Amino acid sequence: MLLRYDGITLQTADVLAGDILGHTQTSDGNAGAGELAIRFTNPFAGTATISGSVWDAHTAANRRQQWSVWINGVQLSNGVVLGDGSEGPNNRDTFLLSGQSLGLGTLVELRLSRFAPDNGGVLGMTFDVDLTPTSVMPVPASLPLFVAGIGGLLLAMRRRR
Repeated sequence: MLLRYDGITLQTADVLAGDILGHTQTSDGNAGAGELAIRFTNPFAGTATISGSVWDAHTAANRRQQWSVWINGVQLSNGVVLGDGSEGPNNRDTFLLSGQSLGLGTLVELRLSRFAPDNGGVLGMTFDVDLTPTSVMPVPASLPLFVAGIGGLLLAMRRRR
């Protein structure tokens, strides 16, 4: 389960309006199956800065949770949210990956899972992909017509000789 916190409901979670809130899988599978992941598929080639944070937002229980950042199946950053009561939005794990070259369709993921043997827990998180497109000089639509016209003039001049 993932949701963007609206600042009104779920008063027992340690998150602010606009944060992402999620619950990782428990050892008995009650909170879903497998990993919890936020996925971004790149819409165009470019250079990206990938940033965000993860913290223990479970006010009723202290449980360790793992997080990792992946690009096309390659792990680039990871950590463990301790869940010992000392963490929260004021003591969050952060990540910053600058200058990442992303092609069209590149998959960027923030993966979250329980830290065995602990059960799943509630995590607050932020996740941003700031993408700058690769500069490509477009070919003007009239360029092929211009080249064809010059070629025609050169051919006509050659025939006159």
